[in-house]
Parts: sequence; structure tokens; C-alpha cells
Amino acid sequence: MYGAGASKLAEFLQVNTAQANGIINSFIGRFPALRSFFNSVMNVCRQKGELRTFSGRRRLFPAINSPIPYLRSQAERQAINFLIQGTAADVCKAAMLRTELQLSRRPDIEAYLLLQIHDELLWEVRDLHLQQVEELVRAAMEDSTSLFSGTPSMTIPLPVIITTGKSWARMSSNDAV
Repeated sequence: MYGAGASKLAEFLQVNTAQANGIINSFIGRFPALRSFFNSVMNVCRQKGELRTFSGRRRLFPAINSPIPYLRSQAERQAINFLIQGTAADVCKAAMLRTELQLSRRPDIEAYLLLQIHDELLWEVRDLHLQQVEELVRAAMEDSTSLFSGTPSMTIPLPVIITTGKSWARMSSNDAV
């Protein structure tokens, strides 16, 4: 709900607009750096008419300086969403590539990437190889120092929660959340 206004949040949470405003203000109060982050993103976008994700993927925002308030606010919401969700997607894609590379070096392990759902990856793994794959996937995905070639290292941790089960409906985790 990045950048959603009070009316959109109220609709989503099924509360009134005043309650939604209170939630937004409480959230911003608890995380004051968000306001400055949003402002700096908007400043860059207004100056350049574009944004780039951490990996360098670029998107133009031609309406960011529009004199029409509706178009301008829509572009502002899209800009925040692009930067946050786009970078998250880039991180997930890099993690997929890295885990596939690591697994390709281990032909003795039977593990297959089946599906990506937002920030989750679903693997099919032989029981015999489960522990090895867990370790390999965790190591490959949690290493944030070299996700994207040609970019500075990320300095934030990327913890991975691994769940296992005989079916998607019966997953359980050994990780502390």
C-alpha cells in the first residue's frame, strides 16, 4: 500500500477515513525516515523524470510534473511503487539466478525451481537432498554483497525463511520469525 492515501487505505482495511489517517500518521511517526525517503524519491523523479531500481532498471514518469493534480499524484504513487516493488523484484530475480547457478554446479542434487510468487520461490527437492538444498539456497539468497554486478553492495541483511513440506499446503518452518 505504498503511497496509498487515506481513502484507499480505509477501503482496503474497511475502516473510516479518519481511522485510516490515524494509521498512516502512526506509521509515519514510528518510521520517520519514510517521509524523507518518499520526499527524496519524489525530488529525484521530478528532476530527472525517471527512476532506477537498485539494479539499474529504469522507468520514465512523464506525468510527474504534470499541472493536472490527478495525473501528478498518480505518477507519484507509481514512482514509489516502482522503486520499492521493482527493487524487490530485482532482488528476487538475482536470487533465482544465483541459486540456479549454485545448483548447476551440483549435478548430483535433484532440485527444481517450479514457481515464483512475489518474493517467494517454490522448489521441488528430493527428500535425500533437502538439507543440502536448504543450505545452498539460504547461502545464495542471503548474500546481499554481490547481488547485481556493477552496483554497490547492499548493506542490509536479506534473511530467508525456508519452509518445507510434502505439499504446498503442508509447509512448515524451522526458522525463527
